[in-house]
Amino acid sequence: MAATPQVTNFSSALEEAIEGSDEIAVYAEVNGELRRFYDYVVRSFEHLRNKALALLVGEVAVVTFLFQDFHLPQDKHQHVPVYGYAVLGLGIFLLIVAFGMFLFVISSVAWRFPTEEHDMKNPTERFKGNVLECYKYIHSEYLQKVVYCNDKILLFRAKRFMNGTYALSAGVLLIILIKYGGGA
Repeated sequence: MAATPQVTNFSSALEEAIEGSDEIAVYAEVNGELRRFYDYVVRSFEHLRNKALALLVGEVAVVTFLFQDFHLPQDKHQHVPVYGYAVLGLGIFLLIVAFGMFLFVISSVAWRFPTEEHDMKNPTERFKGNVLECYKYIHSEYLQKVVYCNDKILLFRAKRFMNGTYALSAGVLLIILIKYGGGA
């Protein structure tokens, strides 16, 4: 997943921009940027879920292929070493972990939606006709919600996705090693 820009210092940048300019225009511009960033965060989450779903389906296909004719030697003269069973068990465990992580990534998430102007019942009555207060309120809504949603994706979902990808790769590699390497 591409690195997502962090929303950190909008307040100080906004204060610098406000000095010597029209506050309403500045807030309108900044809110537009925050709206675009929020849309970017939402699209990133949807892309991450789509990738996890594709890898989940791919994992089921790979596991089906690997275990379709899986036989450990049953001959008394050809023994499978104990570490062969341990590596097979580790490979199966890693596949189960990857499956669980991908299920976590595609599960639903408690999402926060910022308030838009058109979502408010009567913004002129609520803010008593003060457009600047309305823009400041929308600005604070975006700052709270965008950071929350961005952290929710980066800290929980994207890391689980990458760890699931690593576990899937290692598990498939270990099982291929056991299946086609003769149990060693």
